[in-house]
Amino acid sequence: MEASLDSIYRGFKKQPRPNWKDERSYPSEPEKWSYRRWAWEFLRRNPDYWQECNGVDVKATWLAPFRTGKPMSVTLHGAMSRDRKRNAEIANKFGRCELKSCWEAYREEEDRERMWLSETVTQAKPRRRSDGNMAQMELQRGQVALIFDLNHCLRSGKAAKSSMLAHAKQILDRELEIYDSQLPAELQSSSPKVHRAKLFVWLRLYDAIEYAKAERGEVAKVLYKSRLVDEGSEDFQHRMDEAGKRISADLIRAREMVDGGYLELVPLDSLQERSSRLPR
Repeated sequence: MEASLDSIYRGFKKQPRPNWKDERSYPSEPEKWSYRRWAWEFLRRNPDYWQECNGVDVKATWLAPFRTGKPMSVTLHGAMSRDRKRNAEIANKFGRCELKSCWEAYREEEDRERMWLSETVTQAKPRRRSDGNMAQMELQRGQVALIFDLNHCLRSGKAAKSSMLAHAKQILDRELEIYDSQLPAELQSSSPKVHRAKLFVWLRLYDAIEYAKAERGEVAKVLYKSRLVDEGSEDFQHRMDEAGKRISADLIRAREMVDGGYLELVPLDSLQERSSRLPR
């Protein structure tokens, strides 16, 4: 039986760290990135994830048979199994199904295929019984049924469960949005939207402060330049102070995204894909 390799063992070109000052050094068209990709960009900056990825031996001895075409021995097969188990446990801690090197570029076709644990939460669907009839699930108006596949959380850490709960929350938010349309205006609720333009500011800000150790004044002039026109004006210092406050607030959000907030981004793609299929 052919064994598939973890993403972290596949050959790939190491991606250089972007220059926060130059928007062009980042992958193109961030305004069109999927939320899965945004989640990956924040996760790959997580220092704990970075340390775990760099602790994996990408030249594992059991890879030799795959490169030479020779049969794999029982010993090497056992080593592969242990490595894959360890990699899965590491990935699960960060809400992923598979460990992917922090230096690897995002690949839309690969990374959109349920590589995040949050997407293992699905809405319950009626199943056909052996007699051909549909098994019915009795739900009252306003109720939603979800299925959590706990097989994906075995031996995983808190992040894996948090990831699934984050997706469940997004499903409930979407169902609430639909249900809201049937209720009086005073009873309606709404869930906040995430703007990709803001995500890009947070990403560059994190790179500037956490990695490049840039001075905040320099950061303000690059990332918040629209607020700082006409440097010679009387209120320029006031606007610099305001930009400094904005940096502090945005940096908090950037750190939150890197430290686990990315888990709440992944389900947004699934919700949008489902929403586009709803009858208008």
